[in-house]
Amino acid sequence: MKETEKDFQTWVVGILQLFNWPYIHNRAGMNRRGQWSTPLSGHQGFPDFLAVKDTRVLLIELKSDKGKTSEHQEVWRNALTPAVAEGKVEYYLFRPGDRDKITEILKGEL
Repeated sequence: MKETEKDFQTWVVGILQLFNWPYIHNRAGMNRRGQWSTPLSGHQGFPDFLAVKDTRVLLIELKSDKGKTSEHQEVWRNALTPAVAEGKVEYYLFRPGDRDKITEILKGEL
């Protein structure tokens, strides 16, 4: 059985909690018109998670093995590139096969 992005997200939440990373994740909800949406103000496509620990700020986008980033997500990724280059923020696009790398990053080993 293929793992869904939701299953992977649940695993990521667990590992963030295990290593004591305060985080935020905006979840979609059903609106009055019966459509799924994420209530927000501003630009769509912000990474799935923002996590902060000590002097590190992580922005994490999750995708399934074959999932593709949307145009809005690419806008955010490109906008964050200068801050990533200067070491002010870390941006990651993680897939289920990245579990070992994710664990190393959140443990502070990378």
